[in-house]
Amino acid sequence: MELLYLLDTNIIIKFLNNQNNITDFCSNLNKFHIAAITVGEMLYGAENSQKKKENTAKYNAFFSTCTIHNIDPLIAKEYAVLRKILKDKGKPIPENDIWIAAMAKHLDFTLVTTDCHFKSIDTEIKIIFFDK
Repeated sequence: MELLYLLDTNIIIKFLNNQNNITDFCSNLNKFHIAAITVGEMLYGAENSQKKKENTAKYNAFFSTCTIHNIDPLIAKEYAVLRKILKDKGKPIPENDIWIAAMAKHLDFTLVTTDCHFKSIDTEIKIIFFDK
């Protein structure tokens, strides 16, 4: 069975900027899987950048090579459970990252990220961390 990976926004940015260890990892993937949340984060970054047109075009070209996963009611349930666990632990993380983690858990994908705050999630989510 093929392992499937859900790429976090920071991994995609590093891949598109040719960061060696990330480029090596991503180059070995058969398919890029990303969350619709990630698309929004990246397009916001493009809107907020000095190179709006260039970045938007670059990101849209990348998205065309990806399988983009949307939120459904089962992922929303995972989100609610994860958010409550994090709240009870006193370790909240950014909302978008909870959604991305919930998606990875529900789809049984391995989340690939550089964000250490995902370490606060210890509920059966497979995560690969790369150094920033």
